[in-house]
Amino acid sequence: MPGLYISKVIAVGSYNSGKFDFFNSIDQYSNSFDNTSSLTIGVSIKVVKCSNEHEDILKMTIWDINGSYRFRSIYPNFFRGAKGCLLFFDASEDDLFNNLYYWIRIIKNNTNNIPIFLVGYKSDIIHDELYNKINLFVEDNQIEKFFLLSSHIGIKKKIILTQLASKILENLGSESSFIKLEKKLRGKKRKYYQKFLNLFLICPICKRENHISYLKKFYLSNNPDLIKIRENLLEIIKKSKVIDNNLQNEIKIGIPCCSCHKNLFSKGI
Repeated sequence: MPGLYISKVIAVGSYNSGKFDFFNSIDQYSNSFDNTSSLTIGVSIKVVKCSNEHEDILKMTIWDINGSYRFRSIYPNFFRGAKGCLLFFDASEDDLFNNLYYWIRIIKNNTNNIPIFLVGYKSDIIHDELYNKINLFVEDNQIEKFFLLSSHIGIKKKIILTQLASKILENLGSESSFIKLEKKLRGKKRKYYQKFLNLFLICPICKRENHISYLKKFYLSNNPDLIKIRENLLEIIKKSKVIDNNLQNEIKIGIPCCSCHKNLFSKGI
């Protein structure tokens, strides 16, 4: 049976990043748009309804956050409880990547592995070198999706909102399943589950955090092949206790993050 869900989404970006243009005409492209948005100090809140292929409906309250420096001290309050993010940028801005790194850092420091959709505005044809740099930035920072828009092309706005809603609904469904399965874990099973999450949360190569939802999905899966891998990893956890202290700096036990995994296997390592 289709469900109705409500989630908070944050929209961030520097001044003239394209946010105003995006939201100014969003009602033309979203499934449903509430024009009675509210305005508070430093943030404008809009409501958009989108559905997925299962006809589930997500009511997204989009917090359009003012990028002005004077509001930065209260960003953590704005970010709290967000389930998704739209990060806007202008492809022609001089300090593009410094600004993007600033926003990525503050988003990840104040949210819990939420999907980030990077939305860029271009005034003309973007050159290949910049496009490749942006793609590398997307990969290195584990950004969910990347879009380039023109002020003359609005249909992508509906695609962006629908895909973000689908991803949030997917995560909400996964979280619901995880909670049910986690509650069934008792005693040693619960103990080893927590140890597994703690041990493999950090990528052993780049030291960034893995997506906790992916680790839970892997651990709680009923797939026979994944169960076998899980049992081997648990055995490694047990044996790691007896590894000589002198070897601990030479041996790395962990699960690589998405970016490091891709780099390793693309190079045939």
